[in-house]
Amino acid sequence: MTTKQLEVDVIPLTQSFIFKTRVGKAIVNPVNQYLDEMLADENAKSHAHKLVGQITRGKQLEISLKEDRITPLINIIQSLGLNYYDYFYKRTEDTSQPKKVAHVYTMWSVHSYAGDYNPLHDHGAQTLQGLSGSLYTKIPPAIQESSNDLDLRNASGNQNGYLQFVYGDSPVIGPSMFKIPQNMAVRPVVGDLYLWPSWLEHMVYPFDGEGERRSIAFNISFHKPGEEKSIRSNDFLFDH
Repeated sequence: MTTKQLEVDVIPLTQSFIFKTRVGKAIVNPVNQYLDEMLADENAKSHAHKLVGQITRGKQLEISLKEDRITPLINIIQSLGLNYYDYFYKRTEDTSQPKKVAHVYTMWSVHSYAGDYNPLHDHGAQTLQGLSGSLYTKIPPAIQESSNDLDLRNASGNQNGYLQFVYGDSPVIGPSMFKIPQNMAVRPVVGDLYLWPSWLEHMVYPFDGEGERRSIAFNISFHKPGEEKSIRSNDFLFDH
C-alpha cells in the first residue's frame, strides 16, 4: 500500500486457515452407494455415542476404513492432509518439523433431516497435530436452492443447513471498531470437501423441507512413518 509520502506494509493477523477442494462423481457416487446400504442395514454400527450431533430424525453411522468404496476418498484426504501440514509450516517458517504421514483414523456419516442440527463443538485428536473435515455427498432442495446471501434479518433462513465456523468474537458493532468478524458460514454443495484444524469450533444449523443432508466427517492424525501402527485406536478423545 502506498501513500503520497510513505510506503506502508499491511500485516495480516492470521489465526489459521481451511482447505477446500472438489471431489468428483467418481468418488461421491460409490460412497453414496455404500452409505445407502448402511442406512438399509439394521445392524449398521451407530457412531452417535461419540458425537454431540442432535440427529434425531436421521442417523450417524460408523464408516469402515477397510471398505473398498471408501479407500479412494481416504487416499485423497490423507494426501490433502500432508499438503496442509507442509503449507502450514511453510507459512509459519518453522523448519524444525519432521516429515510425517497423515492417517485417517476415524470416519462417520451424518444423515440429517429437517430439524436435525449439530451444536457448537470441536473434535478430539489422536495426536497434538490433528485435522478434521467433511465431505458433502447429498444436499436437499431447500439448501440447494438457497441464495448466497448470508443476511439473517427478517427471519430469512439464508443460512439454514449451513456449516458455521467460529474462531473468535464477532460483535455486532465489530466493523465500527475495526474488528473483522471471526466466523464464516459455508453453504454445503455436493462434492465439496473441507479440511480444518481439529480445535476449530464449528456447528451446523437445522433446515426445513424435504430431503436428506448427507455428509461424511473424519479425523486425521500425523505420525512419523511407521509410528501410527503403535498407537491404539482408543488413544484419542471423543470425536464430539
